[in-house]
Amino acid sequence: MKVVAIIPARYNSSRFPGKLLEKLNEKSILENVFQKASSCKSVDKVFIATDSKKILDHALSFTPNVIMTSSDHESGTDRCFEAYHKIGKEFDVLINLQGDEPLITDKVLDSIINLMQEDRVQIGTLSSKITSEEELFNKNVVKVISDINNKAIYFSREALPFLRDISKEKWLKERSFYKHIGIYAFKVSVIKKLAHLEKTSLEEAEKLEQLRWVENGLSMYVGNVEYDGFGIDTPEDLEMAKSK
Repeated sequence: MKVVAIIPARYNSSRFPGKLLEKLNEKSILENVFQKASSCKSVDKVFIATDSKKILDHALSFTPNVIMTSSDHESGTDRCFEAYHKIGKEFDVLINLQGDEPLITDKVLDSIINLMQEDRVQIGTLSSKITSEEELFNKNVVKVISDINNKAIYFSREALPFLRDISKEKWLKERSFYKHIGIYAFKVSVIKKLAHLEKTSLEEAEKLEQLRWVENGLSMYVGNVEYDGFGIDTPEDLEMAKSK
């Protein structure tokens, strides 16, 4: 398969504006993500998609692979789709790689690419086992449950599933829970269909775009990996990443 990774990169963030330009290991968060993706042998090409002149100018300092997109997009996925159509090259799989995940690894990227080898998979994403109560009950940590074939059933900010008649401090001892890793891979054959789907009620309720695809019955599968990375959503997250 030919694989393209696109990093949607907007400047304005409600909790941490300009975070992609913040420094981590002497490079910006965005450059860290770009270099991680570029070093993965399973990825053929990496692009940055942005609507910000500040991010454009910064990105051009380390790569020519930058695409300006509309400022009207409500999600990073929509920005990726516009950028993909502007690239004008044929790929089999598009990876939407979050620009604020500087701790991403080759293992994570390889895992989602391997998942996309299966014909049944239209959309792929990843999960990792939750190991602490803080993660389990943190509304900013999205949880996912899948069926016995690893097809996604539901994503939520709440802990899933709810364990009836068991006190919450015992939940992690009773069963395994999984957090969603915010990386997506799409067979390019389904991109046109995805781009025209309307928002759904579950998506609106949880503010999670992946629920739109689940509600529309798309074949979205989840691979499980060991990964202790996280997105940089706050200045505190950045300080935590610096200690990794």
